[in-house]
Amino acid sequence: MIKGKNSVLAVLDVGSAKTCCIIATTDSAGDRLRVIGVGHQESRGIRYGKIVDMEQAQSSIGHAVQSAEQAANVTLQGLYLSFSGIQLTSQLVGGSMVLPEGEVRAEDLARLLHRVSIQEEFAPNHQASNHHDHYHGDSRSDVRGDPREPRVEARGDSRNDHRPDLRGEMLHLIPLGYAVDELDDVTDPLGMVGHQLSARYHRVETSGTVLQNLLHAVGRCHMDVLGVIAAPYAAGLACLVDDERSLGATVIDLGAGTTSFACFQNGHLTHADRLLVGGYHITHDVAHGLSVSLQHAERLKNLYAHVLPARGDDRDTIAVPLVGEVEGQSNNMIPRFALNNIVRPRVEETLELLRDKLNALPQEIQQATWRLVLTGGASQLPGLRELATHMLGRPVRLGVVHGWSSQPESASTPSFAVATGMLHYVMDHALESSWAESYQHRAGSRTTSGGGVGGFFRQGINWLKENF
Repeated sequence: MIKGKNSVLAVLDVGSAKTCCIIATTDSAGDRLRVIGVGHQESRGIRYGKIVDMEQAQSSIGHAVQSAEQAANVTLQGLYLSFSGIQLTSQLVGGSMVLPEGEVRAEDLARLLHRVSIQEEFAPNHQASNHHDHYHGDSRSDVRGDPREPRVEARGDSRNDHRPDLRGEMLHLIPLGYAVDELDDVTDPLGMVGHQLSARYHRVETSGTVLQNLLHAVGRCHMDVLGVIAAPYAAGLACLVDDERSLGATVIDLGAGTTSFACFQNGHLTHADRLLVGGYHITHDVAHGLSVSLQHAERLKNLYAHVLPARGDDRDTIAVPLVGEVEGQSNNMIPRFALNNIVRPRVEETLELLRDKLNALPQEIQQATWRLVLTGGASQLPGLRELATHMLGRPVRLGVVHGWSSQPESASTPSFAVATGMLHYVMDHALESSWAESYQHRAGSRTTSGGGVGGFFRQGINWLKENF
């Protein structure tokens, strides 16, 4: 957590195509960031979101961080981490507890949070019910044992195609709403009086094995990981405006190895998921279809590909060096439409898979999919916005990365949306820390003497900083 002026923070985004590190410092007032160093490196040892070669992955991370450190003239001890291809599992989780003092205190929130955060058992496969059903009525008679202990309930299975791995790691636990007795839709329950506190959370988990290997790779570079942020969550913070996050919008991060998306509604992240398809699949299709090297296939895709038919495609020709040939010696000339006919089917397949994912979301989240924002390196394909609007049946715009002062233009492209959004995430929570610390001081005398509440509170206070 950054504090005060001239504090330094760093973020690291490990993607399938590139690994980038951004270092920033706060201004004299301590409430704005100024980017002082950017480093990026081709990702090696990473395939479709997973580390497959530890030595190469460590080298890519180390070189990216070293480049940023040299530009910023600092030496990092720790950073915040995101992994663009990481498996994500979203789940609605509910909890309730009797208020022992008849008033919602900080330690009550921390106690309820702790019980939800350590929950390992998930409910059978069913859709999450409307939160009003969960809130209404007095369920104190259902609480077994100490009535003051929180009661935790998994509200439906994960809204993904797979059940959560019991060895998974929780990345985020985001409050979606509270209720105090019969009062629903409470945004800040602290200080309210009543008998029972209920809450809904959005719990985001990831594969423990994938994450642990990534943490190990960073640790081998002699750096501490201060926090892990879901990549599509960060992309949404970088590309969505406040009204979109409030009214409902979904950001789609079209990366190299994977396509991930995050739904926002009422200012909160309400769902996150990914597809195991991305820009690399297009590159491989071009390489196989035209019998060119992967390097030339990537170049052809970036320079000439268009996902919609255009005038002159049958007349425009492209020089294509075959695999093993030296460029410029005996290039094969092909019409441009031949390249587009390879690219377009893969893009259409990706959009169809994405459409199926969005349409399968629970009704309560559907509103967040009415507005779509594209970002990521693959989002820059010409014609993609128009094709996505047609196939997805929703308004689509290209995301603009909201960067920071002194952030280079080259590091403000859609390819850097996740890293930029991570800076927004860390900075926003740093500015909110003083609010939570005031409650820590108020509750300290009641939580330091015996019992487990103090431990719960210490774990929960960081969550309070994150979510209020």
